[in-house]
Amino acid sequence: SLEEALHREVLEEIGIRIRVDGLIATVDHTYSHFRIRLHAFRCTYVSGTPQCLGCDAVKWVRPGDLHRYAFPAANKKIIQALPGAGRR
Repeated sequence: SLEEALHREVLEEIGIRIRVDGLIATVDHTYSHFRIRLHAFRCTYVSGTPQCLGCDAVKWVRPGDLHRYAFPAANKKIIQALPGAGRR
């Protein structure tokens, strides 16, 4: 399931356990050579220490500060759906 995949990926990428609380948004996006569907979930931290296992860096930021960082176009659509991220 999507929720199981999310648990697995978060543990593999940053080494923490989460609780999946519900779907925030599903976004379909077309790039020049492929299409993607992203599912964003509200999650709660459960345990573990965030670390860079399958990523270059980890940084916790407030949703309202996400506009300060570069994201692919599809991810920007997800960010717009986050509570507190604002509409930029």
